[in-house]
Amino acid sequence: MDELVQSPETNTFALTVLRDRLLPDLLQEDESNILYWAGKGLAQREELNSITAIELCFNRIGFGSLKALSRQGTELKWELSGPVVLARQSERKTPSFYLEAGFLAQAIETISGTGVEAQVEINEHVVFTVLAEQSLDLPI
Repeated sequence: MDELVQSPETNTFALTVLRDRLLPDLLQEDESNILYWAGKGLAQREELNSITAIELCFNRIGFGSLKALSRQGTELKWELSGPVVLARQSERKTPSFYLEAGFLAQAIETISGTGVEAQVEINEHVVFTVLAEQSLDLPI
């Protein structure tokens, strides 16, 4: 029984049920806003002091694999991938990744010391665009 509880497939299924069945029903039209701010709150509780720490934290929490794609002035682009992302995309036509977006925005704000917000684009891939108030000098 413990093996079943610990398996990645079970964890992915449980996460998918919560994120893509239960929360949309509970939060309805406020889902995106509430999850974005909840993500920011979660990030404030973590000790994130580098891009690597953010990427590792995404994996540890179960959001998926986060990879920095590019940096241009005040804009950073990131891609979220992995089995959990694929499972969520197959579970719901348009899954919400605003929890992850809020988490990423707060994490970047914490390590950069400047205000940021994150936007989500979902096509074949989940891409976050992080927009900062001023130029970001972060290694990616």
